Amino acid sequence: MTDIVQFGEMVPVPGTGEIVDMADPVSVARALDTLRDFKRQVADIEEMLADRLRQERATQGTRQLNYDGVEVKFGTDSFAVYDADALEYRLRDAGMPEDRISEIIVATVERKVRAVEAKKAAAVNPAYAEAVELSREIVEKRQSVTVEVAR
Repeated sequence: MTDIVQFGEMVPVPGTGEIVDMADPVSVARALDTLRDFKRQVADIEEMLADRLRQERATQGTRQLNYDGVEVKFGTDSFAVYDADALEYRLRDAGMPEDRISEIIVATVERKVRAVEAKKAAAVNPAYAEAVELSREIVEKRQSVTVEVAR
């Protein structure tokens, strides 16, 4: 995390040149909105610059670019998505043994709790309520903050 220099209740906002009075919630909300807009602009420029380097890579026909101590590396530009059912059928049809197919095609099951239904069950029976409560964990998360500024 960046070290933030704060002068009393005043905080400078990098990239915007703005000084925010932390004691004024309206000023804080407007600064947050401005900073988020700035981040979007930075992200757009970042993507434009990355696209230019991708074009240069394609032009040069190399895996990476090297310029006087500046090395530019690129991640993969694709990944494979398989149709598991079709692959299983085709491997079996090609004569692959079942045990080998089961090493390649793996069945997964994901079980989820429908919280609304669990709460309904807990409301009608104390034993259900105890089971639900003992099986539930509250995980803290960073609370989101949405700012809407009339322009």
